[in-house]
Amino acid sequence: MIKKAQATLEFTLIFVIIVALLSGLLTFWKWSSDNIVKRQIRYNTTRVQAGSSTPGEPSGSGVFEAAPVRNNQVYMLQ
Repeated sequence: MIKKAQATLEFTLIFVIIVALLSGLLTFWKWSSDNIVKRQIRYNTTRVQAGSSTPGEPSGSGVFEAAPVRNNQVYMLQ
């Protein structure tokens, strides 16, 4: 009976640790994704357009297509 209880406790402890690690990994992944979006917006506003001396969005870029904006990122673009 004691070995069965010990196995249950060990399984529960390992399961909780794995869930915590996965949660932390997903949180870090989301943070880094949102951070890249914020940095790209700041970078685009400070770029100097070709042939211009004022910063702004680059124009005429046919190769670059922006990734779709998720609902939780809309606040950054307002």
